Amino acid sequence: KLDCLMENRTRLTNKTQTTITNQCHFANTMEKFSIRASVIFAVAFSLFTSKTSSSRIWKVSAFGIRLDGARKPSPPYSLQKFRRKQTIIFGKNNYKQIAHSKLFQAITLNDTGDASEERERSKLGGVPIISRNIPIDIKIPTESSESHLRNNNDTRKGMIRKRFDITIWEMEKPSELIQAWWTFDESERQATGDPFGTVMWPGSILASMEMMRQHYIRDFSQTYMSEQHETSSKPPFKNATVLILGAGTGVEAQTAALLGAKKVVATDINQFTLRLLDYGAKRMVESYQNVFGKSMSGVVEAHYFDIFSETPLPESDIIIAADVLYNPELAAQVGRRIYEAISKNDTIPKLIVTDSQKFHGTDFLVGVKELKELSSLLRERGLEELQWEMRQLSQVRGSGVLVDEDQTYDVDVRMICWGWDIQ
Repeated sequence: KLDCLMENRTRLTNKTQTTITNQCHFANTMEKFSIRASVIFAVAFSLFTSKTSSSRIWKVSAFGIRLDGARKPSPPYSLQKFRRKQTIIFGKNNYKQIAHSKLFQAITLNDTGDASEERERSKLGGVPIISRNIPIDIKIPTESSESHLRNNNDTRKGMIRKRFDITIWEMEKPSELIQAWWTFDESERQATGDPFGTVMWPGSILASMEMMRQHYIRDFSQTYMSEQHETSSKPPFKNATVLILGAGTGVEAQTAALLGAKKVVATDINQFTLRLLDYGAKRMVESYQNVFGKSMSGVVEAHYFDIFSETPLPESDIIIAADVLYNPELAAQVGRRIYEAISKNDTIPKLIVTDSQKFHGTDFLVGVKELKELSSLLRERGLEELQWEMRQLSQVRGSGVLVDEDQTYDVDVRMICWGWDIQ
């Protein structure tokens, strides 16, 4: 009996050891599989979002995955930390919309733009910068009617084409700067200013197109229809003072100068962005001074301005704010500044506001108390209230923002265009 007992005990011990060994082997196998799956996912995701070359595979900037041996690896970012940093920048819950916004969809769209564009390269304070040509192309109807003015799809005969080729300068590799900015604390961000103005945004294209449309529809009326129709309208940008909030690389600033503005006050909070804007504006002056037969030197002035400060807005005839509503706090403050400009000045300025991102909580017409008061004031004066309208831009070619390559994409942009018929 004792021998049988000892034999059963030995058999049970061996079975237990075998089970433990199998469990250890299974755990090791799963660990290896997990590591391999992670590596495969990283490679697949980077190939999906970025181009490859024989020398290197580009990083996936958003998550810090980097397979480029030629550069120093960036610090890894977990998805949780990535979302937390986006919450700080864009406001609560906005990171949930980022996956659906055109800005971040651009990362995965096919690059079908014109790759033959010749782009110049230079350095500004030791930072590599690169030029970008932006065609601002519109068609003006030969009938000066508001319905034609608002109709982007009018392809009938009797259209006059107007085009500016705007050349701005951007930071060549903005993704690393933007990723680094997310790691800054609040005091460092306030000291440097946000870096999003170092690249062109689609809202500036729509704003520039609308500026040209509002100007030339009245220029045509005054030039060709004054004998047939009495009209008091005049080209609004001629000899006007234009204020641009969050001017960025200066697409709208150059457009305003080319339309004949006497003075363009282009403001931003980032000093390097202001240097980019000034650099592009000076190159524009050199390119166009022989075309217009007059010097435009000094027309565009780049100024630091914080809209959260207590400093009053500079006086102006026209205010432009393109793609500056990328978090609720900033959008609300832009709304308050619009209230200030319209309600507290003797001369009512004309206004264009565009927003291509449409993040959650950035509709200042809804959430800002001062704008509700402004609506009542405008109704009392018999003036049109502020309201959004939707426009679509097709085949916009711009920076990938979070990846280094350019992207081509379609985008719906909301816009406020107000006060252009007020004499």
